[in-house]
Amino acid sequence: MLPPLGEQISTYGWRAIPESFVTREGILVDCSSDIWTFAIPRDVLRCNFGKVANLRLRWSLMRRVIHCAETVSSSAAVLLFNDFKSEVLIRVTEFELDGACSGELFSGRLAALMKSAIRDAKSKKKLWSLYRLIRWYVWCAASFPEMGFLISFAATLDGMVIPGNPKGEAVRDEDPDAGPLDLSLELPLIVRALHNDRSGKYRHVQERAAVALCIAFGRNPANFIFLDEGDLTNLTQGINGVDPCYQLAMPRIKKRLLNPRQDFQLESIEASFAKHLLELIEANADRPVLALTDRGLTRSDMRPLFRRPRCNQKPVPESVAHRAIRPSVSFINTLLKSFVKRHEILSPSTMTPLVVSARRFRYTLATSLVDQGISRRELARNLDHTDSRACHACY
Repeated sequence: MLPPLGEQISTYGWRAIPESFVTREGILVDCSSDIWTFAIPRDVLRCNFGKVANLRLRWSLMRRVIHCAETVSSSAAVLLFNDFKSEVLIRVTEFELDGACSGELFSGRLAALMKSAIRDAKSKKKLWSLYRLIRWYVWCAASFPEMGFLISFAATLDGMVIPGNPKGEAVRDEDPDAGPLDLSLELPLIVRALHNDRSGKYRHVQERAAVALCIAFGRNPANFIFLDEGDLTNLTQGINGVDPCYQLAMPRIKKRLLNPRQDFQLESIEASFAKHLLELIEANADRPVLALTDRGLTRSDMRPLFRRPRCNQKPVPESVAHRAIRPSVSFINTLLKSFVKRHEILSPSTMTPLVVSARRFRYTLATSLVDQGISRRELARNLDHTDSRACHACY
């Protein structure tokens, strides 16, 4: 008979769940309750471990989340928790892994649950989606097998060949709704609407800035979310008789970086696109940057280019207030879609409302540069890839 979890933790000297810990990015996470708050490039997100009724599952998940956050990134920790919710929690009732499950039955039921998830993923050709969960089980079996994680089953999982997430299919297939925009039919409609839009409404100014950035740079939404007003500079300011020459310091969103604004790539930006950023900076002038923290409403000295539509409604720890002042990455796509909807832009290819996203603009820029004969190395630099092999789908 397996002893209670608390007794095992004491007997084997396993690391207890701390009151708090510091992530690899240097941000303090409060673990005194079941709800942990993480600041990731995408947003400020909460992991509610109270949803995991089985104490062994909960404790092992907490331990792995802490390990990922301390050694890899907060994003990796949140992704693991979300995968656990979508693949394990939905099967808990079926395999009777609730809070009443005894320690003796835990091993067999968890292994059966994992096998079921793997079968389903294989049938859908999505085995890659279980990568983090498989690593969680293997890590737990190596760290505390006495809890009920089977070493033999973990060895089988560890030997599995897990394919990567398929990428570039929309580019290769020229998907009319997900692939690159048609350079002669669709993109000109967006450029014309951008040029003719004169609305002074704040939301519309934000839309134009988002569209201009996506056309000009084709970066991921997170790059734009972490832009500050001071990142745009006029290199010829103060020089009489010289046209403005604008440069944008683009934040690099890379896993190896501890902070999204730790490294930048300097990019030239045409005046026709820069003017939309300048309009947004001007519209931001009288708008305070606020965040609701556990100590009340806080005003920040930071000046992000894009602001949340409204201040965050749920208080966040002061340690993540710097992220709470910025919108989620989905905000960029929301702006793109509302711009197209407001201008009633139809796709000449499908005669339906044009489907837009930051990724489609990214594909569009990539395929356009390839058509112009750009090298893989230069394409990787333009898309801010660290490896030119990531551009293979465009060739």
